[in-house]
Amino acid sequence: MLAALDNNNNVGRQQATVKSGQRKGEARYNAVFRKDRKSWIARPVYQPKSYEYIDRLMENVKQLCINSTGDVDYLPKRHLPRNIAAEDKPEKKLLIQEHQSRFDAQ
Repeated sequence: MLAALDNNNNVGRQQATVKSGQRKGEARYNAVFRKDRKSWIARPVYQPKSYEYIDRLMENVKQLCINSTGDVDYLPKRHLPRNIAAEDKPEKKLLIQEHQSRFDAQ
């Protein structure tokens, strides 16, 4: 969906022009070799894309996320699966001691 929004907001861009030198003001092209036809073609170079729509989009999403109390609820409520570990997590200090003791035992 984001690709479609990007495409729709950048349709109709003008072709870029050469900014300096003898060809200043001429339309820009790239020389591209097409493998399927085994020939070179001139492909137009367009003006850079505009990403101004993203700021408006983010503001609209933020407004939709604000609930009636004024709190922002960015993540939907969801059920998290049970931890897949077969045993409880030990203290980090014990894990570090075991790790270090492996190397000290040699």
